[in-house]
Amino acid sequence: SDINECSVGNGGCSQLCVNLPGSFECQCKPGYIMTYDRRTCEDINECVANNGGCQSLCTNTPGSYECSCEEGYRLAEDGHSCY
Repeated sequence: SDINECSVGNGGCSQLCVNLPGSFECQCKPGYIMTYDRRTCEDINECVANNGGCQSLCTNTPGSYECSCEEGYRLAEDGHSCY
């Protein structure tokens, strides 16, 4: 019978542990990337690439990012443009 390695200490995974027949696998939530140890997930800084698609200011947040605008401007409904 299969042993569920995820049942004890989440299999040593920092986020998601997926039990597989005879093994297990660590996975990351959206907005995170697996590090070299294949157990630890690290936040992706979406603002590094193309300013996160933000027209003005991009702020990295855990697992995501937020666009904002300079003083005197408002964020449009698309969540990326300023007017």
